[in-house]
Amino acid sequence: MTPTAGTDVLGPAGTNFAPTLAVSTLAARNLTVESGTSVTLVAGTTLRVSGNVVAADTLTGPGTLELNGSAEQTVSTDGSAVLARNNLTINNAANARLLSPVSVSGALAFTAGHLAIDNQSLTLGSATTVIGADASHYVITPDVAATGGFVVRPVPGDGSVVAFPVGTAASFTPLTLANSGIGTTF
Repeated sequence: MTPTAGTDVLGPAGTNFAPTLAVSTLAARNLTVESGTSVTLVAGTTLRVSGNVVAADTLTGPGTLELNGSAEQTVSTDGSAVLARNNLTINNAANARLLSPVSVSGALAFTAGHLAIDNQSLTLGSATTVIGADASHYVITPDVAATGGFVVRPVPGDGSVVAFPVGTAASFTPLTLANSGIGTTF
């Protein structure tokens, strides 16, 4: 069965059900990957989710997870597990919110809205590209650093400029870092 915008996609717990979503653009209302199963997005696949994403187990593959709802969406895992995605697109004017840590290794793209991280971490890999970040589309971090919530990104030691597309709910305040010493993660 191919999911549609009105379909909830469920990878049920305790089964060997592990769907691989083939090359195309697919839609779903909510995506739930329960413990003991996995869902794979192959290269060239975009899964547009208009509801919430709950991944208690593996959501894998080089495809793109696109959050494109009309109300605020949430992304969560089971406990403190990190949801690792190759590509993540934020396409929701009402914003998306992290309820668990997320890691992006391919592309973090902004089409509409923001990604609010609250007290969670967003880890961007050394090869991650950020697309479409500007004053209307960026990562919203907490106003108070002591509350947690941070963007982690490697900065090489070759003097290359690395952008952190961040701001508060009130303003876009992007950060760029260049390191001429030993490469490290900030």
